[in-house]
Formats: sequence, C-alpha cells, structure tokens
Amino acid sequence: MKKTQNIISMNKICKSFPLEIGGVQQVLFDINVDISAGEFVAIMGPSGSGKSTCMNIIGALDTPTSGVYELYGKNITNMTPDELAIIRNEYIRFVFQNFNLLSKRNVLDNVMLPLMYRGFVMNDRIRRA
Repeated sequence: MKKTQNIISMNKICKSFPLEIGGVQQVLFDINVDISAGEFVAIMGPSGSGKSTCMNIIGALDTPTSGVYELYGKNITNMTPDELAIIRNEYIRFVFQNFNLLSKRNVLDNVMLPLMYRGFVMNDRIRRA
C-alpha cells in the first residue's frame, strides 16, 4: 500500500513569547502532528491553551521558536516573511468566523481578489471563482 504524503508535519514545535518584565512565556511545548490529505482535524482546548498560536503557525502567519514545520514536504520553519507570504498565497486558505469580506465588494470580487495577487488574468479569475 502506498504511503500518503503528509500535508502538514510538525515535529517538536515550541513557541514562546518574551515578557515585558523579562523572561519568556512558553505557549507551545513539543507539538508533534502529521496531517495527511483527506483528514479532518480539530484543535481543541481551554482558553489560553495555545490553539490560536498553533493555528497561526500552521497558517504560516507566525513561526515556531523551535522545531520543524513541513508543508507538503517542504520545510518552511525558517522562511522569510516574503517567502511565507508566497506559501500562504499558494497553499493555504483561511475560513474566518466572521468571513472578513470586503464590504464594498460583492462575493465574486472577494473570491477573485487573492487570484489577482497570484497573477491570474481576469477571465481565469472569473472562471475559477
């Protein structure tokens, strides 16, 4: 049987934030997770447990303090902000709780906007949206 490639592979992911009074606040401790194509995964826990921090790392909005994060087999752990912007544009989609649509645009325009940033011409944006 052929092994399915992991879409997301996180190995020993840690995240800490500096405190104003000195020291650091450790938020994530040695997170290990592999997610393959077709899997549905939920991140659950009490308030303050690091769910949002973990999602920000998965979404390439933040980087771990230590550990390795691979997306589609590519190590994105130490990418620059510009490289992470390309990763977000090409591989990651966000569904926000409050939709975050541009109010002066219709639904079609909102869906087509990221395609414009990816360089798609108008006819292709319309077809894909």
